[in-house]
Amino acid sequence: AQHAASAVERARIRLQAAGLRNDTAEDRKALTELANADPGNPDQWRAVGDAQFAAHAYGEAAAAFRRQLALVPDNQNALNQLAYAAANAGDLPAAVETLRRYQAAAPNDANAIDSLGDVYLLSGRLREAEQLYLGAYRKNPKFLDGADQFKAAMARLMTGDIAGATEIHERYIQSVAGSSGHVAEIERAEWAFASGRRKEAYQQVLS
Repeated sequence: AQHAASAVERARIRLQAAGLRNDTAEDRKALTELANADPGNPDQWRAVGDAQFAAHAYGEAAAAFRRQLALVPDNQNALNQLAYAAANAGDLPAAVETLRRYQAAAPNDANAIDSLGDVYLLSGRLREAEQLYLGAYRKNPKFLDGADQFKAAMARLMTGDIAGATEIHERYIQSVAGSSGHVAEIERAEWAFASGRRKEAYQQVLS
């Protein structure tokens, strides 16, 4: 016990020193050392995962989130973060399986469906992403202020179907009309510009 305590203390000192030097690489090493010195603490593994993810070290991030989940199996944030780490590391099957676990743990949470859409989008599976975003919207239209419809429109746009994407985007505009921060004319102008119709975008702004 005394040896473990001293290992934790050494890791904390190393972490503090890294912070003072603003040394992010050393910070990640110290966080990992601290987690290994206190392996039963899920918060330590979460911190390692977050730091590695921020550094785009996705394989290491995924490994840390798995260690966290071994201690807290149904932690929804850990499941979500593991899925994104796995997807960014190129492991789509692991990302999908993790988000299925998230859905089973929280069947009424639209975020699990939205995240699955993001994972498919990252993997270039645009039609699946679109359908998942629309499914997340149906599950909870208020989630992300209705932005899943916008994300579905973007996924369709990425397939080259401008007309279909614009139809989805118009439904998004209608659903958020009157909400704080949403002005239909500006939303339409921004969409026209994003979809390559610059002349129409300028006309929207000037009208």
